Amino acid sequence: MAQFSRKSRTSFNPAAAVRGTDGFLTVSCAADPLDMRPAWDALEAEVRKRSGARPLVVVIGELHDTTAHKTFRQGGVGRLLNGASPVSLACGLEMEHNLVDKALADDFLYRIPEDLRERISGPDHDGRKLIETFHTLCLPQEAPAAYKNLMAFYYHNNIPVHANDVAKTYSDSQCQIDLRDPVTLNVLRRQNDNRFQSWLMRLSCISVFSPNGIARRNTVIFEQGLKDLRTKNVDVYVQDCGLSHLLGQTACDKKYKDSLTAHFNRAGVDVMPVLVTAPGWGPNDVPRESHKILAEKGLIVHGLSDARFFSIQPRIEEIEFLHSIRDHSGNEIEIYPSQNALHPSI
Repeated sequence: MAQFSRKSRTSFNPAAAVRGTDGFLTVSCAADPLDMRPAWDALEAEVRKRSGARPLVVVIGELHDTTAHKTFRQGGVGRLLNGASPVSLACGLEMEHNLVDKALADDFLYRIPEDLRERISGPDHDGRKLIETFHTLCLPQEAPAAYKNLMAFYYHNNIPVHANDVAKTYSDSQCQIDLRDPVTLNVLRRQNDNRFQSWLMRLSCISVFSPNGIARRNTVIFEQGLKDLRTKNVDVYVQDCGLSHLLGQTACDKKYKDSLTAHFNRAGVDVMPVLVTAPGWGPNDVPRESHKILAEKGLIVHGLSDARFFSIQPRIEEIEFLHSIRDHSGNEIEIYPSQNALHPSI
């Protein structure tokens, strides 16, 4: 089984992050945007400092199309999993919670192969069947090679994962919250939210990208993630999300109070927001109401490469870029074969 390798790691700098005059704890990779070791050092140091007494939820905000952001998550989780004092952890995914059910119901516009149907049927306590489904049937539009590589990393390292996002419908290039789904509907009903009640009268208008859509998705991701954290009883729970879910977004009126960080904090959970900066995404781009918790409990990762990749590009371009990141980062990440990454013998 392929494993995360630490053989080439020669040092660990627990003081990689510095608290600036603005109060934010920040680590910079600007000296070499492809070398992620300073960012991994900072993440590892902060998590190990805070984990133990009670579970820690690390919410990592990323730009989904930025390969370095996904690779930062892969290496960061690997550090926590395989360090001198490994922590028990699980990962929550910003992914439709009913993805496997949709596959089994042949909701991918074609009948899935019978061998896959056999592998993904039945209970899925650790998310391996979810990863099987994703890897076989889904083609991510953004940073596809890095995304598939991250899922293969979770799979081969036996890291429990759980899809926590709302169910979605797709039509006419629109993506909307699917209120026919009982899990999504029941979570939102419990909020007793007047905005939600009005949406019931216009179901086709709940875009997953709108401020209200993001707010409601955050409610579901939070509740699903908190339930998964309590079920798995781990030291650290790493929840991934797009940057607008993390703390909100000033320009699009996505409010801090509706963010994932705010949800976990209000629930009394020890939460650590990790803001991975990018053009148009920094402390000045999130609501000022979020600055207090970002300064007190968060980490800002600055200077990673902002190279973006999409499924319409030749796959080899992103794979070569992944190899460059690995080379600059001390060979600390595993790159899995693009085909049959989960089952090389098939």
